[in-house]
Amino acid sequence: MKKVFWLASLMAVFCLILGPIAMAQEDTKSTADTFTLEEITVTAEKRAVNLQQQPSSVVAVQAKDLVDQGMISTQEILDNIPNVTFLNGSGNTNGNIAIRGIQRMQAPAGGPGLEAVLPSTTAVYVDGIYQGIGSEYDLERVEVLRGPQGTLYGRSATGGVVSFFTKDPKLATYEGNFSTEVGSNALVNTTGVLNVPIGEKVALRAAARYYTRDSFFAEGDATGSQKIKEARLK
Repeated sequence: MKKVFWLASLMAVFCLILGPIAMAQEDTKSTADTFTLEEITVTAEKRAVNLQQQPSSVVAVQAKDLVDQGMISTQEILDNIPNVTFLNGSGNTNGNIAIRGIQRMQAPAGGPGLEAVLPSTTAVYVDGIYQGIGSEYDLERVEVLRGPQGTLYGRSATGGVVSFFTKDPKLATYEGNFSTEVGSNALVNTTGVLNVPIGEKVALRAAARYYTRDSFFAEGDATGSQKIKEARLK
Protein backbone atom coordinates (compact mmCIF):
# COMPACT_ATOMS: atom_id res chain seq x y z
CA MET A 1 0.00 0.00 0.00
CA LYS A 2 2.87 2.37 0.79
CA LYS A 3 4.39 1.82 -2.66
CA VAL A 4 1.05 2.58 -4.30
CA PHE A 5 0.64 5.68 -2.16
CA TRP A 6 4.10 7.01 -3.00
CA LEU A 7 3.62 6.23 -6.70
CA ALA A 8 0.30 8.07 -6.77
CA SER A 9 1.86 11.02 -4.93
CA LEU A 10 4.77 11.14 -7.39
CA MET A 11 2.39 11.13 -10.39
CA ALA A 12 0.38 13.94 -8.80
CA VAL A 13 3.54 16.04 -8.39
CA PHE A 14 4.52 15.44 -12.03
CA CYS A 15 1.03 16.52 -13.16
CA LEU A 16 1.25 19.71 -11.11
CA ILE A 17 4.67 20.55 -12.58
CA LEU A 18 4.21 19.48 -16.22
CA GLY A 19 0.55 20.54 -16.57
CA PRO A 20 1.15 24.33 -16.75
CA ILE A 21 4.16 23.78 -19.05
CA ALA A 22 2.06 21.75 -21.49
CA MET A 23 -0.73 24.33 -21.38
CA ALA A 24 1.77 27.14 -22.03
CA GLN A 25 3.15 25.27 -25.04
CA GLU A 26 -0.37 24.73 -26.36
CA ASP A 27 -1.20 28.43 -25.91
CA THR A 28 2.00 29.37 -27.76
CA LYS A 29 1.11 27.04 -30.61
CA SER A 30 -2.44 28.39 -30.76
CA THR A 31 -1.13 31.95 -30.84
CA ALA A 32 1.29 31.13 -33.65
CA ASP A 33 -1.48 29.49 -35.68
CA THR A 34 -3.92 32.38 -35.18
CA PHE A 35 -4.83 34.18 -38.42
CA THR A 36 -3.90 37.86 -38.33
CA LEU A 37 -5.91 40.35 -40.38
CA GLU A 38 -4.01 42.81 -42.53
CA GLU A 39 -4.17 46.30 -41.06
CA ILE A 40 -5.79 48.79 -43.46
CA THR A 41 -5.44 52.48 -42.73
CA VAL A 42 -8.16 54.82 -44.01
CA THR A 43 -8.54 58.61 -43.90
CA ALA A 44 -12.28 58.79 -44.41
CA GLU A 45 -12.78 61.24 -41.54
CA LYS A 46 -9.76 63.44 -42.38
CA ARG A 47 -7.47 61.47 -40.07
CA ALA A 48 -5.55 58.22 -40.41
CA VAL A 49 -7.16 55.36 -38.49
CA ASN A 50 -7.33 51.57 -38.66
CA LEU A 51 -10.34 50.47 -40.71
CA GLN A 52 -11.48 48.14 -37.90
CA GLN A 53 -11.56 51.09 -35.50
CA GLN A 54 -13.47 53.38 -37.87
CA PRO A 55 -16.91 54.09 -36.32
CA SER A 56 -18.68 55.06 -39.56
CA SER A 57 -19.59 52.78 -42.47
CA VAL A 58 -16.52 52.68 -44.73
CA VAL A 59 -15.41 50.26 -47.45
CA ALA A 60 -11.75 50.36 -48.53
CA VAL A 61 -10.49 48.69 -51.71
CA GLN A 62 -6.73 48.26 -52.15
CA ALA A 63 -4.99 48.94 -55.47
CA LYS A 64 -3.55 45.41 -55.68
CA ASP A 65 -7.06 43.94 -55.62
CA LEU A 66 -8.17 46.29 -58.41
CA VAL A 67 -5.20 45.27 -60.58
CA ASP A 68 -5.76 41.56 -59.95
CA GLN A 69 -9.43 41.89 -60.91
CA GLY A 70 -8.78 44.09 -63.96
CA MET A 71 -10.85 47.02 -62.68
CA ILE A 72 -9.97 49.99 -64.92
CA SER A 73 -13.03 52.26 -64.75
CA THR A 74 -15.00 53.89 -61.96
CA GLN A 75 -18.00 51.73 -62.79
CA GLU A 76 -15.94 48.54 -62.51
CA ILE A 77 -14.20 49.68 -59.32
CA LEU A 78 -17.55 50.28 -57.60
CA ASP A 79 -19.23 47.20 -59.06
CA ASN A 80 -18.60 44.86 -56.09
CA ILE A 81 -19.08 47.39 -53.27
CA PRO A 82 -22.33 46.77 -51.33
CA ASN A 83 -25.07 49.43 -51.48
CA VAL A 84 -23.32 51.29 -54.32
CA THR A 85 -24.76 51.49 -57.85
CA PHE A 86 -23.29 53.11 -60.93
CA LEU A 87 -26.11 54.44 -63.11
CA ASN A 88 -26.06 55.34 -66.79
CA GLY A 89 -27.48 58.44 -68.39
CA SER A 90 -25.44 61.35 -67.04
CA GLY A 91 -22.19 62.75 -68.35
CA ASN A 92 -21.15 63.78 -64.85
CA THR A 93 -19.58 60.84 -63.00
CA ASN A 94 -20.81 62.14 -59.64
CA GLY A 95 -24.41 62.01 -60.86
CA ASN A 96 -23.99 58.38 -61.93
CA ILE A 97 -23.20 57.07 -58.45
CA ALA A 98 -26.00 56.17 -56.05
CA ILE A 99 -25.27 55.00 -52.49
CA ARG A 100 -27.98 53.18 -50.51
CA GLY A 101 -30.43 53.96 -53.30
CA ILE A 102 -30.14 57.75 -52.91
CA GLN A 103 -29.90 59.38 -56.32
CA ARG A 104 -30.97 62.67 -57.79
CA MET A 105 -34.22 62.79 -59.72
CA GLN A 106 -34.47 63.29 -63.45
CA ALA A 107 -34.64 66.85 -64.76
CA PRO A 108 -38.06 68.02 -65.99
CA ALA A 109 -38.73 67.63 -69.70
CA GLY A 110 -37.67 70.64 -71.72
CA GLY A 111 -35.87 72.17 -68.74
CA PRO A 112 -32.20 73.01 -68.30
CA GLY A 113 -29.50 70.34 -68.07
CA LEU A 114 -29.52 67.78 -65.29
CA GLU A 115 -26.45 69.21 -63.57
CA ALA A 116 -28.02 72.68 -63.51
CA VAL A 117 -31.25 71.50 -61.88
CA LEU A 118 -30.24 69.04 -59.19
CA PRO A 119 -26.87 68.57 -57.48
CA SER A 120 -25.27 65.16 -57.07
CA THR A 121 -26.08 63.09 -54.00
CA THR A 122 -22.63 61.43 -54.00
CA ALA A 123 -19.44 63.48 -53.78
CA VAL A 124 -16.36 62.19 -55.60
CA TYR A 125 -12.88 63.23 -54.43
CA VAL A 126 -9.43 62.51 -55.87
CA ASP A 127 -6.59 63.09 -53.40
CA GLY A 128 -8.88 65.36 -51.38
CA ILE A 129 -9.93 67.47 -54.39
CA TYR A 130 -13.63 67.58 -55.29
CA GLN A 131 -14.18 66.11 -58.76
CA GLY A 132 -10.42 65.82 -59.24
CA ILE A 133 -8.90 64.07 -62.27
CA GLY A 134 -6.89 60.87 -62.46
CA SER A 135 -9.20 58.59 -60.49
CA GLU A 136 -8.72 55.46 -62.61
CA TYR A 137 -4.95 54.85 -62.80
CA ASP A 138 -1.93 54.52 -60.48
CA LEU A 139 -4.24 54.18 -57.49
CA GLU A 140 -3.33 53.42 -53.88
CA ARG A 141 -6.85 52.69 -52.61
CA VAL A 142 -10.50 53.67 -52.94
CA GLU A 143 -12.70 54.51 -49.94
CA VAL A 144 -16.49 54.61 -49.96
CA LEU A 145 -18.35 56.32 -47.10
CA ARG A 146 -22.02 55.43 -46.91
CA GLY A 147 -24.53 57.84 -45.44
CA PRO A 148 -24.71 61.66 -45.22
CA GLN A 149 -21.24 63.24 -45.04
CA GLY A 150 -22.13 66.94 -45.16
CA THR A 151 -20.30 67.74 -41.92
CA LEU A 152 -16.89 66.86 -43.37
CA TYR A 153 -17.48 67.11 -47.11
CA GLY A 154 -20.13 69.81 -47.56
CA ARG A 155 -22.87 69.71 -50.18
CA SER A 156 -23.45 66.94 -52.72
CA ALA A 157 -22.72 64.25 -50.12
CA THR A 158 -26.25 63.31 -49.04
CA GLY A 159 -25.81 59.66 -50.05
CA GLY A 160 -22.12 59.41 -49.27
CA VAL A 161 -18.62 59.99 -50.61
CA VAL A 162 -16.29 58.10 -52.95
CA SER A 163 -12.62 59.01 -52.40
CA PHE A 164 -9.82 57.96 -54.75
CA PHE A 165 -6.26 58.06 -53.42
CA THR A 166 -3.42 57.91 -55.93
CA LYS A 167 0.08 56.68 -55.11
CA ASP A 168 2.50 59.20 -53.63
CA PRO A 169 6.14 59.63 -54.71
CA LYS A 170 8.61 57.29 -53.02
CA LEU A 171 11.92 58.47 -51.62
CA ALA A 172 15.17 56.67 -52.52
CA THR A 173 13.33 54.41 -54.98
CA TYR A 174 13.40 54.44 -58.76
CA GLU A 175 10.25 52.88 -60.09
CA GLY A 176 8.54 52.60 -63.43
CA ASN A 177 5.84 50.52 -65.06
CA PHE A 178 3.94 50.44 -68.32
CA SER A 179 0.83 48.49 -69.23
CA THR A 180 -1.49 48.21 -72.20
CA GLU A 181 -4.88 46.54 -72.37
CA VAL A 182 -6.71 45.83 -75.61
CA GLY A 183 -10.21 44.54 -76.14
CA SER A 184 -13.30 44.52 -78.33
CA ASN A 185 -14.64 47.68 -79.97
CA ALA A 186 -11.04 48.84 -80.53
CA LEU A 187 -10.46 49.21 -76.79
CA VAL A 188 -6.97 50.46 -75.90
CA ASN A 189 -6.12 51.37 -72.31
CA THR A 190 -2.49 52.39 -71.79
CA THR A 191 -0.93 53.64 -68.55
CA GLY A 192 2.61 54.59 -67.65
CA VAL A 193 4.20 55.52 -64.31
CA LEU A 194 7.67 56.85 -63.44
CA ASN A 195 8.95 57.55 -59.91
CA VAL A 196 12.23 59.46 -59.57
CA PRO A 197 13.82 60.48 -56.22
CA ILE A 198 15.56 63.87 -56.14
CA GLY A 199 17.87 64.05 -53.15
CA GLU A 200 16.92 62.65 -49.75
CA LYS A 201 13.70 64.60 -49.15
CA VAL A 202 12.12 65.11 -52.56
CA ALA A 203 10.76 62.72 -55.17
CA LEU A 204 8.63 63.10 -58.30
CA ARG A 205 6.01 60.69 -59.56
CA ALA A 206 4.54 61.11 -63.04
CA ALA A 207 1.60 59.03 -64.28
CA ALA A 208 -0.25 59.19 -67.60
CA ARG A 209 -3.14 57.38 -69.21
CA TYR A 210 -4.51 57.04 -72.74
CA TYR A 211 -7.90 55.38 -73.17
CA THR A 212 -9.91 54.96 -76.36
CA ARG A 213 -12.90 52.82 -77.31
CA ASP A 214 -15.22 52.81 -80.29
CA SER A 215 -18.98 52.89 -80.05
CA PHE A 216 -20.95 49.76 -79.22
CA PHE A 217 -23.49 50.75 -81.86
CA ALA A 218 -23.39 50.58 -85.66
CA GLU A 219 -20.11 51.25 -87.43
CA GLY A 220 -19.59 54.95 -87.98
CA ASP A 221 -21.91 55.91 -85.10
CA ALA A 222 -19.86 57.91 -82.59
CA THR A 223 -22.47 57.56 -79.84
CA GLY A 224 -20.84 56.05 -76.77
CA SER A 225 -17.28 56.24 -78.10
CA GLN A 226 -14.61 57.52 -75.71
CA LYS A 227 -11.13 59.01 -75.96
CA ILE A 228 -9.31 60.12 -72.81
CA LYS A 229 -5.84 61.61 -72.43
CA GLU A 230 -4.77 62.58 -68.93
CA ALA A 231 -1.63 62.90 -66.81
CA ARG A 232 -0.64 63.67 -63.24
CA LEU A 233 2.55 64.88 -61.56
CA LYS A 234 3.08 64.65 -57.80
